[in-house]
Amino acid sequence: MRQSFKQGIVRQQTDGVGNPTFLAVSAGNKIDLIAANTPTTVSFAHCTANYSLTEFLSITGAWGPFAAGPDDFYLFWDINTRTGIRTFGHTTVAPTFGTINPPSPVDDLHFFNTVEGKMKVFDATAGTFLNKIRVFAGVYRGGATLEPNSTGSQVAISGSFLSGEILFDDSGRGVRKGNGEFFTTEDQFIRNGAIAEPLRLESNILTAVAQENMAAFSVVAFSAFNKVLLAEYEDVEQKLVGITTSDALLGEEVNVVAQGFLLNPAFNFTTPNAELFVDEGALVETDPNISDPIGHPNPRVPVARVIDQKSIFFLQGLGGTGPRGLQGPTFTNKASGTVIGVTRLTLDPVDLADPIAVGDNDSRNSDARVPFAHNQPATSITVTPAGDISSVNAQLAFEELDTEKVGKAGDIGFFSTTPISQQTTVSQTPATFVANSSGIADDTATWNGYTVGDLVAILQAYGLLS
Repeated sequence: MRQSFKQGIVRQQTDGVGNPTFLAVSAGNKIDLIAANTPTTVSFAHCTANYSLTEFLSITGAWGPFAAGPDDFYLFWDINTRTGIRTFGHTTVAPTFGTINPPSPVDDLHFFNTVEGKMKVFDATAGTFLNKIRVFAGVYRGGATLEPNSTGSQVAISGSFLSGEILFDDSGRGVRKGNGEFFTTEDQFIRNGAIAEPLRLESNILTAVAQENMAAFSVVAFSAFNKVLLAEYEDVEQKLVGITTSDALLGEEVNVVAQGFLLNPAFNFTTPNAELFVDEGALVETDPNISDPIGHPNPRVPVARVIDQKSIFFLQGLGGTGPRGLQGPTFTNKASGTVIGVTRLTLDPVDLADPIAVGDNDSRNSDARVPFAHNQPATSITVTPAGDISSVNAQLAFEELDTEKVGKAGDIGFFSTTPISQQTTVSQTPATFVANSSGIADDTATWNGYTVGDLVAILQAYGLLS
C-alpha cells in the first residue's frame, strides 16, 4: 500500500462531516474499537520499514478499564518487536517526537526519533530508551472525555512510502528478513534465483469480512467495502471476485486471493487447460449459461484455467473482452435465406438456444387459416342461447330453426317490411274494394288489386296454407 506519510492512522470510520468515530466508550469505562462501517488502517514506522495493520472487526473493550481522575490516558496499538503480534496499551505520559532524544525524560515517555525513524519508550528502571513499534489511537482525558486521533502522520513526516502487512509463519510469529525487519506483503522475493520475476503479495491478497459462512477455496465477490459473499455466476464482470484461503464463519476476517496460482489438495479437475466458471461459490468446468440458460441467461467469462488436477491459475475475467466499442449501424449484415446475419424476433423464442425467425411475408402473419383451413363440424361451434333459441351449438340451433321455421313466437316481417306481431281483425284498415262489372264480390273482384284467388295462391306458396 502506497501512502503519503509515515507513522499514523491511514483510514478510520468517521461521521458525515469527517469527525473520527472509530473509538467509543463502553460499559466499565472501557474503550471500544469500532470498524462496523469502515475498517481502521494504521501504519507503523520502524527504522526503514513501514508496517500496516487493518482492523476489519470491531473490538469491545480494546483499551481499559479506566478510572476517572486527573490522569489522561493515551491509547496506542503495539506491535511486538519480536513476534509481530498486535496488542493494545496506554500511557499517562503525552507522546512527543523530534530529532534528538529528550535529555531528561520521565518514565514511560513515548518519543519518536525522526532521524532514527522509530518509536522509543523511556524505562526509568533501566535508565534507557527501549525500541517499540507503536501508533496512538487517541486520548481519554480524565477518564471521561474521549478524543480520537484523525488520519495523517503523528510525527510530521510526509512523502511517498510503501507500507505492507506483516507475514506470519504457521506458528503465528512474524517472518523476518535478513536485516531483522519483518517480511511484509510489500516486500519482493525471488523464486529460483534472479531470473524469476519478483512477486509482491500486496498485489494479490486482500483481507475482508465474511458476510456468511464459507469454506476455504470458495469463490467470493465483494458485496460492499471489505465485505464478501459467496459469488454467483452473474457477479463475474460486475464485481471483484476472488478465492478464500481458509474457512471463515459469518463476521470473521478472511484472506482473498484476487489473482495468481492456487494449489488445493481437494481439487480434482479432469481436463487439462479447462476453463473454470463461477457457480454458487464454486469453480465448475461447465459454463452455467450453457447448462442452465434459463437460470443464467447472460453469459459470463471464465475466471480460472486448470493447470493440473490440484492447481489452477485464477484471474479476473480470464478470456474476457475489452471495453465496448462504438455502436455500429442497426442490423448490419441482415440475415436472409442464404446469408448469416442479424434478424429480429417479435417475441421471445420457446427455445432460447434455438430461436426461429418467421419472415414478414409468411402467409400465416396475415391469414391464420394457411396452411390449415377451418373445417370444424358445426357441433364444435358454440353459440349463446338467445330469445326462443335454446341450443348451445350451431348444429342444434340450425335443426331447431328448421323444425320451427317461422312459427316461433315474436314479430315477423317479410321482404324488408317492418316486423309486426300476429294480426287480428281489430283496428285493421280495410283493403280497398274494387267491384267487377256485376258489382258483387266474387272471384273476379279485387282488393288493393289482388283477387281472392291471388291471395290464396300466395299464402300457399309461402306455406301459410296447405
